[in-house]
Amino acid sequence: MHQEQCIKDNLYYVGAGDRRQRLFENAYPIPHGMSYNSYLILDEKTILFDSVDRSVEGLFFENLEATLGDRHLDYLVITHMEPDHAATLGDLLNMHPDMMIVGNAKIKAMIGQFFDFSLDHRFHEVKEGDTIDLGHHKLHSYTMPMVHWPEVTCTFESTTGTLFSA
Repeated sequence: MHQEQCIKDNLYYVGAGDRRQRLFENAYPIPHGMSYNSYLILDEKTILFDSVDRSVEGLFFENLEATLGDRHLDYLVITHMEPDHAATLGDLLNMHPDMMIVGNAKIKAMIGQFFDFSLDHRFHEVKEGDTIDLGHHKLHSYTMPMVHWPEVTCTFESTTGTLFSA
């Protein structure tokens, strides 16, 4: 059963929680489980921020499809390539073959290390300060190398003041 939540101004949480998870990265105790945060903006164009770990993919896809309705996904922003942010990338491309993947040059290189599909016509590379205009929402990309992984990027949505911090 889908459990998406509208946060504000056509911004939805479509991620999922996993209370069975006891260790983050098999090292750090998480006694209350793990949250896989994925957000969707519905505007003239649609954009998804990150996907989720395989452990919660069923609920994630239910949430995403219930929120999208009959719309297709225009963009997927990958903030970094860790599996809890990008594990279902291939499945998303199968479901939304015209979707553009958004990320920086390091993310593009790393996708090729984890997945076996061509990025030639489906990757939108963003550089520092680049903007994507969805209609009402304006997204600005900024790199944050080594905040967590070397390719981390964040996105600031300037219309609502929302930071997607990876």
